[in-house]
Amino acid sequence: MSKSHSSLLKGKRAEYKILTKLLTYGFDVYIPVVDENQIDCVLRHEIRGDVSYLELQIKARSKDISLGDRGDFSCIKLGKVHKNYYLIFLSELDETEGIYWVIPSLVFKKLANEITKGKDKGKWWIRLAGKKEKRLVPRPKYKNYEGFEQLKKWSRGDV
Repeated sequence: MSKSHSSLLKGKRAEYKILTKLLTYGFDVYIPVVDENQIDCVLRHEIRGDVSYLELQIKARSKDISLGDRGDFSCIKLGKVHKNYYLIFLSELDETEGIYWVIPSLVFKKLANEITKGKDKGKWWIRLAGKKEKRLVPRPKYKNYEGFEQLKKWSRGDV
């Protein structure tokens, strides 16, 4: 298996791990046929008769890369940034466990760093966790975005 093929499989595996979590939390999940606009899935939710949608971009770091790099997410190409566009990040710890962050795209642009030079100019990067004593440790400044609480708030109509 080629290195790029293996990388695609790892990314897809992590994507399905996140999709499974979303289904477990009771979200209606829709997957686009083509990932052309940095939208990996769409959530649909109905609150008191009003239907709303949320576009999600999924980014994951595999358990197979070095522990120190699992909290770094780089070369992120953003879709159209708006209030109903969120990014979900996963740093895998092992086959079943991981650390998740859910960040609204409007907030992400404030927290992340834009690449201003070179071939990746216009893309974004963020370091959500670091290595400490052989463990992956989330950075405290992103504590509000850990887990799926942002999506739960959206599903209750709290955002």
